[in-house]
Amino acid sequence: MINSRLGPVLRYNLEYVAWSCLYVFGISAAIMLIANFGRVVIPENIYVEGSFFNFAAIGVVLYFILGIAGVREDLRFLLQHGMGRKTTFYGNLFCSLIAGIVLALFCMIVELAARNWAGFPAAGSIFPYHGFFVGWLSHIASFFFAWQFGIILSLIYYRLNKIQQIAFSVVGIAIIMALSAFGIRSLVVNIADFEEAIRRLVDNPPEIMMPAVLVLGGLGIVAAFGNYLLLRRAQVREG
Repeated sequence: MINSRLGPVLRYNLEYVAWSCLYVFGISAAIMLIANFGRVVIPENIYVEGSFFNFAAIGVVLYFILGIAGVREDLRFLLQHGMGRKTTFYGNLFCSLIAGIVLALFCMIVELAARNWAGFPAAGSIFPYHGFFVGWLSHIASFFFAWQFGIILSLIYYRLNKIQQIAFSVVGIAIIMALSAFGIRSLVVNIADFEEAIRRLVDNPPEIMMPAVLVLGGLGIVAAFGNYLLLRRAQVREG
């Protein structure tokens, strides 16, 4: 039953993802081109370089938002049309993989253009460039994790009542602030170690980047498993 219904659900998911990408990246490209054109008439010292536009970074944020916003609407819509929660889960899972593969390929093409054309006003990678294939894998893992992390946050809030949502938010913010403070303090104390880590990241691509790909991919799989458990008993309600 899942297999017979997964195709239409996947097409439905991919369609709205494609339109979202067209809107977001189309607007970003238009702004980028306008800003780049402005270099002709705006003095160089106040011109903001077009490389400020990093399509991979925009993609991570976009897929995170799609994960948050899409799963609840999908659940309500698909249940109304006789689809099950498993179909909803697999539709989102495979959609995030396919969309991540396609967008990662697009970003690496943008990155190649930026590296081979000095005047190209954009970037396509959020990692140090260590070859097309390694970059492609690292961005697939990043987009997949961003989507699945967005879904799990959305489903956690979806399953909680108002008081629990507030408590979860307060605890989450406190943890983030504590980790940030610890990270900043560690960075200040061990700045030499930090610089060495950055140097190794740049100079030793396979040894550093492939474990990073595995970590991001593993976190995405863990988040996806959590999403499956949360969706199994999710009660449909408004909001």
